[in-house]
Amino acid sequence: MKAEISEKYEKLLHFYLACVEEEDLRSRQVSAGAENWQFIIPVEDDGYLFKNREDISWTISIEQKRFLNRYAAEPEKVRYLYGYPVYRDKGGFLLPLFMSEAEVELDEQGINATLRLIHPSNIQVNLHLFRWTRPSLAERLGLQDMLESSDFGTFNARLQKAFEELYEEYKSLEEIITPPGTEGWKNHSLVFYDTGGVFTNQLRRELARMRNKEFSKKIVGTALETLLQSSYQTKTLPDPPELIEIVPLNRSQRAAAMAALSEPLTVVTGPPGTGKSQVVINLIASMEAAGRRVLFASKNNRAVDVVREKIAEILKNDDWTLRLGSKRRIDQERQVRIEQAMVLEQGSPETLGERSEELHEHLQQRRSLEMENDNASLAVTRYADSLVVLRKQVGQLSEPWQEWWDNEPTFDWLHPKQERTVARNFDDVRALAGKQWPGLWLWFRRFLFGPRLMRKYEEDFLKVSSGAPNTIPKWRSKRDLGWQGLLNDYQVLHSLYECRMAVEDVDSALSDLERMPLAAKFREDIEKYCNNIVECARDTCRARIRNPISTAAGRLPTLLNRYFDLTERAANPYRNISGQIQHDFSRAANALLSVTPAVIVTSLSARRSLPFEPKIFDCVIIGEASQCDIASALPLLLRAKRLVVIGDPQQLRHVSSIDERKEQEISHSEGAEHLLVDYSYRRKSLFDCAAKTYDDCGRQPFFLAEHYRSHPVIIEFSNRT
Repeated sequence: MKAEISEKYEKLLHFYLACVEEEDLRSRQVSAGAENWQFIIPVEDDGYLFKNREDISWTISIEQKRFLNRYAAEPEKVRYLYGYPVYRDKGGFLLPLFMSEAEVELDEQGINATLRLIHPSNIQVNLHLFRWTRPSLAERLGLQDMLESSDFGTFNARLQKAFEELYEEYKSLEEIITPPGTEGWKNHSLVFYDTGGVFTNQLRRELARMRNKEFSKKIVGTALETLLQSSYQTKTLPDPPELIEIVPLNRSQRAAAMAALSEPLTVVTGPPGTGKSQVVINLIASMEAAGRRVLFASKNNRAVDVVREKIAEILKNDDWTLRLGSKRRIDQERQVRIEQAMVLEQGSPETLGERSEELHEHLQQRRSLEMENDNASLAVTRYADSLVVLRKQVGQLSEPWQEWWDNEPTFDWLHPKQERTVARNFDDVRALAGKQWPGLWLWFRRFLFGPRLMRKYEEDFLKVSSGAPNTIPKWRSKRDLGWQGLLNDYQVLHSLYECRMAVEDVDSALSDLERMPLAAKFREDIEKYCNNIVECARDTCRARIRNPISTAAGRLPTLLNRYFDLTERAANPYRNISGQIQHDFSRAANALLSVTPAVIVTSLSARRSLPFEPKIFDCVIIGEASQCDIASALPLLLRAKRLVVIGDPQQLRHVSSIDERKEQEISHSEGAEHLLVDYSYRRKSLFDCAAKTYDDCGRQPFFLAEHYRSHPVIIEFSNRT
């Protein structure tokens, strides 16, 4: 790995990890039934540490001692959060209103615990509690700035302001305290592990592992290395998968898909409705049919499910694309796949031919039609351009000559053989009329021959114009006996010759155009072959997927059971997993992926489903990438060799609760200030980052412009603006 990338990688990991941890402090909740497992309640404490008390001590119970010792052996020091006051919601979750990072010490006997805040002035508000009074994230972020400011003289003043924001009529805490076990406010504190949400904690753990110097060496050859390079080699794969169109693609979509199947980085963009999901579906199907491991991920659950549902609809019983993610989804997928594997093991699947030859024949026919269509488009363009040239030439004629032209002029008297004489004499007469330097030889001839030279040019003019009809305007030279009058008439002749040539070009272009089939016929034929291609491609794709599945039918239930069993053991978000379990999980996942190589997952749930192993996938596709922050994508990119980024930078961006001041502060502390321009946690998305890398290599994202949802006039206006 180059030194430049190594330094950037290290700085970014430290910076992003600090940002994730800072943002995660803003929202905390623990299950009320998990006391002494996820949290403990200090004895007789009603927020003393927020009220200028340095520490609190109490005699701990055996259960509380177990809580404090649970992570004592882990290499990274466990972070605790101290929260007060606490709200119990309808679902039985406890949510502290204010929080701050704390440390807990046990005495030598392990009987008494002492709790103190690490940074007493650093108090965070739990924005989760304000979702109902402040539904807009922007409003909640504004409230966060106010409640976390240093303007409050006392904690009670801060608490009072928070309750004023929570309730229309101000109520003190004492007025709204409810009995233990019931919904409402509790006048006690709690101490809990700083695990954050399940998925955020998984991200934190993976970023922390990536920060390890030994692990950083493993990014060589990954999609992550490609993303961080200021310029990368755009060489194509020696044996890229064949593009199989199980849903129809237009030409711009095909160009994007072909690049995605063969290049280390591909960026695709387009407005809503331009078929970005169609590109994704075909990429997954093409790589799965070729036995290449592919991971599709998005922060947007709906985007993931749309792709998943469409693939299942098309491939039917041959769909082995795994939809993983949360525990609920994993349990559902396990049940469905085990049942599917048992059916496969017990019966012989119907024979399904690839139809490869038929597919390639239809592809060739479509290519031929598209080339003819291109030629027709060129013919239309040529005809339109020739009309523009003709209008321009006629527009340069004087008004009398334009009137003559409008009355269907004849050109029989303008002989092509005389064009060379007119062109040559026109330049000479221009010079002799004083419009340009004549040159030494022409000047000498004029000096030597005088009027005889003018008569020579007049005689040439009369030869050319002698056959002109009586309807033409009068020649000026008959009234203006001089070089200027002669020049004007030569100018007219020259312009008429150019008009005649323009008319011939128009006639030729129109003749070519008339020989072309109508555009509607092209569209009809191309659509017919596209439908044939999709039909053959679906059968071919199903056949290629079915082959390795059928071969492994006898051991497939075992592969699935082992993988899902280890998923449950390896996906615990609250603790580090032993090396042996990680090793077994990796082996089980690789064994399953060799048979079922396509996985669909949401970005933040990948750790629950997939081993943390570099280059376990041939390609990772990130959908709705403008909504994806860079930090949450890094572990996904580490897992793959190549990257496809798809998104629309004009749509909703990812939103961070970290303000600009805090980001600047974090970047300064981590030495990453110089990286904010391109890698800002709060302002830059994965799409922005990938597009920047693409641009550095002189590439432009593949733009999908053909719209499938709106009227063409509307989408044309949208594309222009």
